[in-house]
Amino acid sequence: AQEQVFTCGDICTAAAHDEETEQVFLGPLPDELSAGLGPIRSQLKRNMPGIGFTQLLEMARTKFVNRQAPPEFLQVVRSRVLSRQVGGSTDASQDLLFLTEVVPELVPAAYQAQVCVRSQAGFQPLRCQEQWHVLPGEGRAEAEISSEPSGADLIVVLRLHISTSSDDPNSCEVDSKLYLRPRELGGMLPRGIVEDMMQVHHRACENLRSVVLAQASQASGTSRGSFSRSANEASNGAPDTAQAGASRVQPFPKAEVPLQATLEKRVSSRADDEAKAWEKSLDEAKRAESVDKDLLLKVAEAI
Repeated sequence: AQEQVFTCGDICTAAAHDEETEQVFLGPLPDELSAGLGPIRSQLKRNMPGIGFTQLLEMARTKFVNRQAPPEFLQVVRSRVLSRQVGGSTDASQDLLFLTEVVPELVPAAYQAQVCVRSQAGFQPLRCQEQWHVLPGEGRAEAEISSEPSGADLIVVLRLHISTSSDDPNSCEVDSKLYLRPRELGGMLPRGIVEDMMQVHHRACENLRSVVLAQASQASGTSRGSFSRSANEASNGAPDTAQAGASRVQPFPKAEVPLQATLEKRVSSRADDEAKAWEKSLDEAKRAESVDKDLLLKVAEAI
């Protein structure tokens, strides 16, 4: 069995959430309507080629947690700790509860005051509750990541549906849905937040998918490289350096444009488009008014 290492920071983070997680009911997630999530704000479906359902679940449980997580993942997720687990891979169902903290910079600056909580040091990370319900025998799982524990005015919820691909049993299908809702009943969403958070959702999902595929490829390449070196050493008495180099996976490329700068550019661009549309509508209204006046004068002259 693989040993999981916990640091002092992991233990402190888990202790801070103990009271909240004790109240969490583990089991099948309620449907979106019963949970009061509201309309879907963004949806993205992606295939994970070459990554089986069991492998993807194991990576989520052991590889994308503190200390074991890739650096690219930790740039967005400040902390992720497995808090509770009920059942195992041999049981009919398995439930997992993670304590996850997301960096506030992931949220566009225009909406950080509504989505994040401010302290004297600035905006705090989004404290999220991440709940998984897994059915190993059926090869499917559902997960929900909610920022409700943060206590901010707006709550961000991400629902994931993971299943074995119908075309390839060694691949998975992931359906990701984004929801936004005010904490207070009857509250309103800020103008423009849906469009901007949709961009964040798509960008984050694509980046995470790339990181997961790179990690799986690297693990597979390392395994094949080790086998090839052992075979060559047994037959030739020396390691095959060419084969080892061929199996090495290139590092995951970083984004050329920072996410925050991209989002701010989109906000500015959308504001410019709205201003131009307003000016166009105003000009059309003025022209229509002028036409109406000319028509009335002609009618009057005819009478």
